[in-house]
Amino acid sequence: SAVCYFFGKTVSYSMNHTVPIGLISNNWGGTKVEQWLEPASTQLCGHNSTGELYNAMIAPYTIGPMKIKGFTWYQGESDYAEPNNLNYTCTQTVLIKNWREKFQNPNAFFGIVQLSTWLVPDPILLAELREQQLISLSHFQNVAYATNADRGYGPNIHPPFKEYPGTRLGNAVRSIVYDDARVSDWRSPSYESSKVLSSTDVVVNLKDVPETLEIYDI
Repeated sequence: SAVCYFFGKTVSYSMNHTVPIGLISNNWGGTKVEQWLEPASTQLCGHNSTGELYNAMIAPYTIGPMKIKGFTWYQGESDYAEPNNLNYTCTQTVLIKNWREKFQNPNAFFGIVQLSTWLVPDPILLAELREQQLISLSHFQNVAYATNADRGYGPNIHPPFKEYPGTRLGNAVRSIVYDDARVSDWRSPSYESSKVLSSTDVVVNLKDVPETLEIYDI
């Protein structure tokens, strides 16, 4: 995973390569979130998955003495426009709880990549899924997200610019886990409020805006 590589690189560089950084990259394209959940836990969100990817690619690492400090999660495209699209908040919340419990680290860092842009029949559903990703995180501490919506690549569902979300997640873990004071603006600007001035003018207020914010037409 290129995102995993750039994540680890960012953390390693911040420590001047003095601390070994161990990464496990588990990837399987075109999968749904419930496939990565312990089978019994999927029923909490109305699913009945066999959890085959959890059993094969996650569960073996829960057997000690290995210790996991945190997770990064880049998934969701296969859940777009599914009947359970509006249930993604539930499944992602259960996933975070489940993995933290199984790895016996209730405060493990969990960072996600907010889905990028690509040509979909109904962009509203894509926006809803992104929102569900963030709602899930609001239930936890030691979590972060890195937007990738500004680095899409037209109709390509796999944008090639992996360094941006990887670096952003790396900066998030530097701040949250390692208390790195050099990282102060790792959060992406997000919606705070809006005010309609007229039929053509709306003022939108953002939070977590750095000193400079560039706005450009896509």
